[in-house]
Amino acid sequence: YRFEAIPDGISLKPRGKGRVDLYVNHETSPVPFPYSALPQPAEANQNDFDNSQVSRLVLNQHSAGVLSGKMVIRSSENFQRFCSNFLATAAEGFDRELLFTNEEATDSVNRTGTAWPAGPDAEQAGLVVAYDVRTGARRPIYGMGRHNHENSVAIPGFDDLVVLSGDDTFSTSSPGSQVYMYLAGNAGEVWNDEGQLYGFVADNAAINDYWDVPVGSATPIPGEFKMIGKAVAQGNQSALEGASDGLGVFQFFRIEDIAYDKRPGMSNVVYLADSGKGSSSAGPTGFASTNGRIWKLELTDPGDPTQATLSLLVEGDDSPLAATDAAASFAEIHQPDNLETTPNGSLLVTEDPSSGNTYALPAGANKTEARIWLVDLDAADPDAARTTVAKVDQSA
Repeated sequence: YRFEAIPDGISLKPRGKGRVDLYVNHETSPVPFPYSALPQPAEANQNDFDNSQVSRLVLNQHSAGVLSGKMVIRSSENFQRFCSNFLATAAEGFDRELLFTNEEATDSVNRTGTAWPAGPDAEQAGLVVAYDVRTGARRPIYGMGRHNHENSVAIPGFDDLVVLSGDDTFSTSSPGSQVYMYLAGNAGEVWNDEGQLYGFVADNAAINDYWDVPVGSATPIPGEFKMIGKAVAQGNQSALEGASDGLGVFQFFRIEDIAYDKRPGMSNVVYLADSGKGSSSAGPTGFASTNGRIWKLELTDPGDPTQATLSLLVEGDDSPLAATDAAASFAEIHQPDNLETTPNGSLLVTEDPSSGNTYALPAGANKTEARIWLVDLDAADPDAARTTVAKVDQSA
């Protein structure tokens, strides 16, 4: 066994007696990224040696030792760019533990043989793959929608199983990222792809995308998740995008990770990381999406998870990109990416700073390292109640 490149999503399964299973995605792909067909030096198109894989490491909590390691999803299965992952368990209502791992890709690849270059029977990537941790079986769940899945997160507290997923689109020319909900009666229906896909639509048709929510807005946006046809959900990314636009599904810039609130009785409250445009250019409503946002999505009806209200929790766009005032720049969150909550009311946020916010040595005095923030969810103003708890040391 060899621990492969580009580790991304992580899930943990405690097994008792000091043992814990650690599932790690490897976000690899033989498809060059970015790719250009124009004549150019070979190094202009870079790719990985392997397709995506998932590692399972068995750890001993007492010795901090690794007892074993193996690939539970292998390169030969031809999945691409596994991003974040989530282990759905009894805590989220699953009687069959499923690890959801996600293709963050738009490429067309061959699902058998050599994945790329694509042949005549190639299929577009962008799938959710379910892995049964007990049996080792795995299968794509096409009905969860074909898009750039960052993560697929199960939300507890409802009669139906609820799985939310975000579209981490690679294009930030305009808002074009959506939040989808997959509903199924039980884990068997998820496994057999018998569930239904929905997209979030604001009640007010004039509030359709990121630009329609002013900087620092305190006004909640009521809405609902509207049903998307099964054939569209199982089809390609263009069909899903077209159907979403037709329904008026709210357009974010880049939905990254998703986490539900682990405080007692609060699991219907969900946090969405949106890394934003990462640009100082003003949009059509007069402000620039410089640093991104963390949105709060509240599923408001205990009997109907499709009823929801969207609001801002952390506003990054009230500060400029790479502010000339170093103190102001360091105080602002930059491109929130991965998220997790804790039962004591903390939201942990990992940054993936844009090129405009991170170091461009040797000139980087007003830019920052990638950091982990702690946001106090119990504070009257969580946006102001945040502190840096870790950062990447780039002193060298």
